[in-house]
Amino acid sequence: MARFTAAGIRKTWVFQAFDDEHEVLILQEFQDEERARAWIDHPDAAAQWMGRAGVGAYPPLFVGRFAEMMRIETD
Repeated sequence: MARFTAAGIRKTWVFQAFDDEHEVLILQEFQDEERARAWIDHPDAAAQWMGRAGVGAYPPLFVGRFAEMMRIETD
């Protein structure tokens, strides 16, 4: 975790597919856009596997901004 912190990563979420435990979506929050782009361009050795993302139907790595959150309340 120290490597992630040093890279400017504040939070990491890992979402696992219901039907395939090997299929995951990783969402990371960085301190700023510059650190996020640096992480993608020159990832830490512990995260080199992320460079292979984007194969097939899945999107490549990208830097984006939070746009909107939707919460669905249950009765």
